[in-house]
Amino acid sequence: MKKEVVFAHFSGYSHRRYLALMRVFDSLDTAFAAPKAAFVQTGWKQSAIDDFFEWKSKLEIDTLQKTLDNSDIHTLTLDNPLYPPLLKSIFDPPPVLFVRGNIKLLAKPLAIVGSRKTTSYGRHIATSFSEVIAPHMSIVSGLALGIDGIAHRGALQAQGHTVAVLAGGIDDATVAPHAHRKLAMQILDQGGALLTEFPPGCSPKNYTFPLRNRIIAGMSIGTLVIEAAEKSGALITANYALESGRDVFSIPHQLLSTTGMGCNNLIAEGAHVAVSPESILEYYNIKYTDRQKATSEPQNALETQILDLLSCEPLHVDQIFEKFPKERQKILPCLTVLEIKSKVKNLGNMTYARLS
Repeated sequence: MKKEVVFAHFSGYSHRRYLALMRVFDSLDTAFAAPKAAFVQTGWKQSAIDDFFEWKSKLEIDTLQKTLDNSDIHTLTLDNPLYPPLLKSIFDPPPVLFVRGNIKLLAKPLAIVGSRKTTSYGRHIATSFSEVIAPHMSIVSGLALGIDGIAHRGALQAQGHTVAVLAGGIDDATVAPHAHRKLAMQILDQGGALLTEFPPGCSPKNYTFPLRNRIIAGMSIGTLVIEAAEKSGALITANYALESGRDVFSIPHQLLSTTGMGCNNLIAEGAHVAVSPESILEYYNIKYTDRQKATSEPQNALETQILDLLSCEPLHVDQIFEKFPKERQKILPCLTVLEIKSKVKNLGNMTYARLS
């Protein structure tokens, strides 16, 4: 087992301490073989040095390997050809990744992130964008409640490839949040992957979420922020993307939207305005099937009128009834036809939004 993998299991592990070792020793193998006195040069606190040597004295490599094998976890170090190439090029790439599933990314992976607190507008956008983009670009997100989970589900619905990057361990007992453990298994079942820089049994902590966000942005060619308040973890991901020279896309929101203020600020600062999922595919010169052309069956007059009324903003069916009171009996069947044609989406609770 490579020492990068072993060292990640140390309870006092941090990327900063890893870099400190590499400044003093030519490799982790050398560091692990060095006497305690040599560690003074690393700048580690004495308590951390003592903890490391006590931990090292009790190490059982076979036990570590058995734990990984029992969870079907494999590891990637920086010299592994399967290590995500874009992630390798950031300022501080993780020295080891713990992976379950298929890490092989499509040519141009895209991060889709957003708030845990969502609106119907944000949920609709996250679903429609991920469903269109996923067949062409791997969708990378954080498995969090809200926009992240919706993006993963949209990718699965489109039979696309998606990778969930976690802020803690990816073994069954530790996957978080607990509410998304079933989603994590669905990602694996449909050929996706779970990924982290933390070993099995490591629970997420406040400081590990920003570290997770740098991986999401770092392994992606661009980051799409769908819904974000003025202070949001999604903006941390966007900032990491900018620092790594990656593209940032943002969904525009109403000016008074508290959940969209972060997105509007990104646009004001120069982020690409994402007006449709197709616009992102076109930006990357990715060929795709135009949904409007693919569903261009003739429309009757009522279908055209309903489409003219609908937008991305959800509308309750009662509001549609009010607009066309003489056509009340025809409206629900008409909406069903438009759903089949992929022109509208039923968002639940009898609310509808336009797709194209």
